[in-house]
Amino acid sequence: MLQSLLYQVLRVDLALVPTACPLHWKSVSDLPKWHEKKLWSCLYAAVQASDKQLCFFVDGLDELQPERDHILLVRALNKLSSFANAKVIVSSRPWTAFEKRLDYNGRTLTMEDNNRRAIIQYVRDQLETNATNKAFARVSWDCLYEDTCDQEHNHGEAHNLADSITTRASGVFLWVALVMEAVCRHVALGCPV
Repeated sequence: MLQSLLYQVLRVDLALVPTACPLHWKSVSDLPKWHEKKLWSCLYAAVQASDKQLCFFVDGLDELQPERDHILLVRALNKLSSFANAKVIVSSRPWTAFEKRLDYNGRTLTMEDNNRRAIIQYVRDQLETNATNKAFARVSWDCLYEDTCDQEHNHGEAHNLADSITTRASGVFLWVALVMEAVCRHVALGCPV
């Protein structure tokens, strides 16, 4: 990840190479070895010296191994995002190490929040297109869109199914597509909701 981020910054502006990697720039034969601390240092130097606005997208923070390094990664990403010309957008499953330590500056977006309306619309479209079952006509979509369903109010089986699919998706659209394919296949065969 670090090599990729550093490469992408330097590729945009090759004039940053001597500033970001001075030892590698000056050395002809006896190149110092790259290591994680050095890569972060070079990346920080490149970002700080750059006159461009930079945006970094980092996916799968939770996949870093070993897990004990998650806190170190968060510190490094927070430092990277502290530069005035850098924006860091990260994604991860909701892990405590990231939720508690990433400096959001009051701005955070979770996939559940971002994708909820689109997922509900997809579920609705799939059910209305593929289901001849009258139960789907009674779904109260408004409270699903607004996430204001009162748990004690019974909207019916179809409503509960749509709500359950949307909630269990946790913002993962692929999961919804696979589930809806199976649900629509069963409903089209006349199975109960």
